[in-house]
Parts: sequence; C-alpha cells; structure tokens
Amino acid sequence: MPGDIVTLPPYAGCLPRPVWKIWMPSSTTKKPSLREIQKEMTLEIIRKAARKTFYAKTFEEVSIEEIASEAGVSRGTIYLHFTGKNEILFDLLMQDMATQMAIYDELAQTEAPDRPRVRAWLQHFRDSMEERHRSMHLFPVAFVHMPERQHVVVKHRETAIRHLGERHKAFSLEGLSGLDRERKRASIYMMLFKIEQVSYTFSILEGTPDITVGLDMLADELTEFLLSK
Repeated sequence: MPGDIVTLPPYAGCLPRPVWKIWMPSSTTKKPSLREIQKEMTLEIIRKAARKTFYAKTFEEVSIEEIASEAGVSRGTIYLHFTGKNEILFDLLMQDMATQMAIYDELAQTEAPDRPRVRAWLQHFRDSMEERHRSMHLFPVAFVHMPERQHVVVKHRETAIRHLGERHKAFSLEGLSGLDRERKRASIYMMLFKIEQVSYTFSILEGTPDITVGLDMLADELTEFLLSK
C-alpha cells in the first residue's frame, strides 16, 4: 500500500523501535536503491558494534579498529560513514533521542488521555528507558568530548513540548508571554524531567523506589496535568 513502512531488521544492542525506516514507493516517495539499502544496513551494523564496544569499555579506551573488528568491516568502511569516534557516539545519541521522540509523539497523538491510557504509555516509556539504560551513560561522555553540541538536548525537549502542545493544551505555550510563559514552560520541563527520571531510575538503580508504585503515582499526576488548562 502507498506509504507503507518497512523497517530494517532489528540489531542486538540497538533500540527496540527502529528509528531508521525505508519507505516503500507511493505517489510521493521514491523506492530506495539497493545501494541505499546496503548503506543503511552497514550503518546499523556499525552502530550495533559501537554500542557493544562503548558499553564494554570507556569511550577513551575504544578505538575505531575495535569497532571495525566487532562490526566485521574495514577501518576504511567506518570512515566512509563517520569522521571518527565522536561522530559515531553522537549518531547513537541522536538515534536514542529520535526513539524517545517517537514515544512522546505517541502521547501527543492520544486524543483522550484518560488514566489507563496514560499509565500504559508510561509503562511503554519505562520499558524503552530500561532497555537503553546503558546507553544513557553515554550522554555525559558525549558532551564532555563535544560540549558545543549540548544544545541538542534542549532542542530535543523543545521539540517534544511543541509536538505535545499541538494536541494537549497543558503542554501548549501558545498565546503566553513574559513570566506567564516561563512559569508554564518550567512546569512542562519539570513534568518531562519527572517522567524521564522515574522511568530511568526507579527499580533500576539500587535502593530506589518500586517502579510500579512510581508509575502509578506518576500516571495520576500526568493525567491531572493533561486535563489542566
């Protein structure tokens, strides 16, 4: 059917919801060439290998040669796609953020965010965070080596807020200015921080509260937030 999506095969170590997609031909899309498909598959193999090596060692200890060996490609192939380790790491983080954005978009597309739907969405968000828990440790490493790119995290959240605000007034900043806008923006940021931190830490880090209790309480709070004006 026009516009159908075919995802590339999932690779171990990557996220469960493939970010990179190939669109089948339709009236407005072009069928990808075999070369484009092979390029994307090679990129995914490199990403898988990079995640495995970055998880096993510190970023400083990992070499391009090790990533190439793990991926089963030549060093030159790596450099055909990336300028170096920093670019590979940044690509992985952008992939992670794109996956998270897709989950935020699911909430944005929920027309009637009642408590059961909100609780189910939070569980999905948590499952994603748990699966990429090791990847989260790469964010501070990346920005130590690439401090000039820290703005992408702020841009990521601002984009999420814009998407959520298009459907849910509680996340919308439209028509606000000055202190009123900043207070509303701060409340939205704090809600996103709470969603991300509860999902990232509860029942994962030793000594933290039970995740079921946390998500139940958060579902109540987020439902109330979504229903506010």
